Amino acid sequence: DPSGNIVQLVGAEDPSILLDHYYVPVEDIEHAELFYMQALSAQLDCYFGYSTEDVLAARRWGEGGDPCAPWTRNAFVSFRTHAPNPTPAAQIFARFGPNYIGVALSGQRLPEPPEELLKSTPRAILRSLSNVRDVVQYLSKLRISPVALKYDGGQVPYKREGNSIFLRDRSGNFFEIACA
Repeated sequence: DPSGNIVQLVGAEDPSILLDHYYVPVEDIEHAELFYMQALSAQLDCYFGYSTEDVLAARRWGEGGDPCAPWTRNAFVSFRTHAPNPTPAAQIFARFGPNYIGVALSGQRLPEPPEELLKSTPRAILRSLSNVRDVVQYLSKLRISPVALKYDGGQVPYKREGNSIFLRDRSGNFFEIACA
């Protein structure tokens, strides 16, 4: 985009839907799974990066035999052999009806915007059939944390403007929930 953000847009097979999915990088896949599945109420479609077949696919990519999107694989260099060690990037696919958000572990620390910044671009706009009061009530009670014994994660920060709610995940990916 004009700001230098890398955006992948995939057209949907259904001509009534503009995009099939949206893809974002994150630095903490466990927290991302909780955010997308609980805060945004997505259904878990599938995982990638956890099976032996995923590791073999990463090795094929390292040999040039798998033309995948670049952020779905990592090419860390082995400190023992100094040779590239291709591995799969952990990913989850959060389904919202016929569309989904792909979430990939970036393998690097992402610059996090200030905590109070909840509305920015680029952002994905998710339409909700719920009214704004119900969504605000849900978010105000929700607590997410992959390390519950260490800290409770606090509430998911959000900002309401009219019938829209603005929020972001911990890695700085922005969302707008447009309520009925």
